[in-house]
Amino acid sequence: MNWKRIIVIGIVVIIVLWLGITCVSKLGSGIGNTNSPEGAVKSTIMSFEGKDSAKVASYFTPIPGALMAHRVDSMFTNFDSIDIQNLRVMLILKEGSSARVEATYDMVVTVNGAVDTQHVVRTIKLVQIDKKWYINEAF
Repeated sequence: MNWKRIIVIGIVVIIVLWLGITCVSKLGSGIGNTNSPEGAVKSTIMSFEGKDSAKVASYFTPIPGALMAHRVDSMFTNFDSIDIQNLRVMLILKEGSSARVEATYDMVVTVNGAVDTQHVVRTIKLVQIDKKWYINEAF
């Protein structure tokens, strides 16, 4: 009878560990690389392809993030698809916990079967919080 209890407890522990590892890996994969200003900008821009306003907002500090969530949510409802091409980012300035990155990319948008390509060049301000980089302005 004691060995049955040990086996049940062992199985429960294994299941709990498996669930914990699964949850942590899913949380970690929800946001891209924010360990550098360039990585944060790349991850942010590439997240537009998923048309998920909450994910896009997660790369921003709170106030610009809320504004961006609203902006992209409106934009995403009108677009059938978004494809980011030719993305290039370059660190322009990094001083302490502040940085500026220039991003250049082509955004290919499909609306009702019509395809439109927009070439974008943007300088983006970032701040470092708890060793992670976040965009500190809406665009």
